[in-house]
Amino acid sequence: MKLLAIIIWLPLVIRKILFWIQLWQQKEYRLDRIVIYLRNKHNLRSWLGYNVIFNQGLKRPFFTPKATLLTGSSLISSITIEALFLTTDAWWFGLVTSYLIIPITVAFMVFCLSVPSFIAKQIIIEIAKIKIKNRKSPLVVIGITGSYGKTSTKQLLEHVLKTKFKVFATGQSHNTLFSVATDLVKFLSDEQTHAIIEYGAYKRGEIKQLTKLIGPQIAILTGIAKQHYSLFGSYENLKKAKFELLESLLPGGLAFINCEDKNTQKLQAMADQSHIRWNCFETKKWQTENFKLVNGCLNFCLNSKKKRLSIQTNLLGNIYKENIKAVLAVAEHLGITEDMAAEALNSFKPTDHFISRSSGLNKSTLLDDGGTTNPKGFESAIQIADNMQYNKKILVTSGIIDLGDASVQIHSELGEATREVFDTVFFAGADGYDSFLKGWNKISGSKSIFRILENSDLGRLQKEIDKNTLVLIEGRLPTRVIKLLKSI
Repeated sequence: MKLLAIIIWLPLVIRKILFWIQLWQQKEYRLDRIVIYLRNKHNLRSWLGYNVIFNQGLKRPFFTPKATLLTGSSLISSITIEALFLTTDAWWFGLVTSYLIIPITVAFMVFCLSVPSFIAKQIIIEIAKIKIKNRKSPLVVIGITGSYGKTSTKQLLEHVLKTKFKVFATGQSHNTLFSVATDLVKFLSDEQTHAIIEYGAYKRGEIKQLTKLIGPQIAILTGIAKQHYSLFGSYENLKKAKFELLESLLPGGLAFINCEDKNTQKLQAMADQSHIRWNCFETKKWQTENFKLVNGCLNFCLNSKKKRLSIQTNLLGNIYKENIKAVLAVAEHLGITEDMAAEALNSFKPTDHFISRSSGLNKSTLLDDGGTTNPKGFESAIQIADNMQYNKKILVTSGIIDLGDASVQIHSELGEATREVFDTVFFAGADGYDSFLKGWNKISGSKSIFRILENSDLGRLQKEIDKNTLVLIEGRLPTRVIKLLKSI
């Protein structure tokens, strides 16, 4: 009996340890983000290991040296706790206790590694500072911040600027002090003349700290939304945190602000008060007009005094109109010609950080916006789906995390907007479900919304999808759901 119990216990312990390590990794080893995760009553099931026992949305960490060390030390700790009880009549108590306290065990190991991890990070940061200081040639730094669109703007701008310059850009969503420093150490070369840096933050002071490592001559503010609202504490703190990039502009620097976003108006006023030079996302010599969607993709015309260029992008949705305008404004400022810009925008191939379209389960059409999610992007994806003609439209979402007090209003509004476009919704997350449902039910009718909690719920989803169905993936879904939807 004892041996059988241990055989069952050990793989469950390993799976639960891996789950919690990937969660810490996903939350960037930040205690504040873990606390917010645990405040959600639905996520408390993770503490009991419900998701481990029933294989609900399990993920594995990316096995960096830190994650590997955490896995080994946490497993040894759990086994040691059980070993203390193994020779007693309370051996079963050891099994249960060591399993239930795994979240504490992993958290303790994260704490133990925090000091050596901090030292290692500081070493990398200092190496990056020395590398920048000892450069043989000047470097034009373009900083990008905002609540949404940072990575997509960065990738578009990099592609356009490479038509004329040798460009360094930080990786996918690398926007913290350590991740930017690591990229600089690994990939920045003396031959590169321009650097595009993404500046992210979860609280005030973090962007300012990052600008001390590498400060920009050009800043781009993509827009403001209540993303990670619970971490900033207030909307004012969020705006002030983003403004730190503009404040850090080097002498003679220039900021480009998304004036079409009404939420940036206060930052425009703050820039004026601080005597910061700034422009809207507008070009001086070129004009952009006739933005329209052709088969879902964004097309437009780029005009100058000399010529009129028709641009057909591979970007799905109107949301990328703002990105394009930002890129063109900066490109013109840096001396890129309209022909070079047009050629680059025509040839750009979207990455995982852009909405994509593909074939999925039962020959359905997948509209994949699963790389990340925020209120602005969610609304845009709904609009794209609304403009596409299909017999049936299904939304599969996990909701939006870290919205704090704004979660109720935002999810309610999204639920109401979704109801007008989609026939059915499958909600795979815990954050915002009740509010989303409330908004969905504001409009009467027979449309249904389902939770994905058990593996058996996937059967209902599978039955709903056929070749005439459009499925929108919004946000990061559990692996089991993604595997089902993307199976052909």
